[in-house]
Amino acid sequence: MDSKSQGRTFNGFKVHGLGDAVSGLIVSLTVTPGNAHDGSVCHRLIKRAKALVADISEVLGDSAYGGAKLRVEVRKDFSVEILAPALSSGEAESGRFGPILLT
Repeated sequence: MDSKSQGRTFNGFKVHGLGDAVSGLIVSLTVTPGNAHDGSVCHRLIKRAKALVADISEVLGDSAYGGAKLRVEVRKDFSVEILAPALSSGEAESGRFGPILLT
């Protein structure tokens, strides 16, 4: 269930995709329930994309991919940098945001 649409609850799904910014080709897709956090599929999308295009070094995402923990995990697991806005100050105050580690 997702309740982002003007307070109405509805059943639904989300399609998450990773595409090449230069060619426009979609290299990885997955579908989740509508209430799944966008960042929860990041590893799956990148793993599938790297199987097709091994030289991926950066991915561009929205703030759902801006958390420090996810950035560090993806850098460690795939040698890929996530370029995304940092989480909002409200999310930072809730403890979901930490320092970005540079290696």
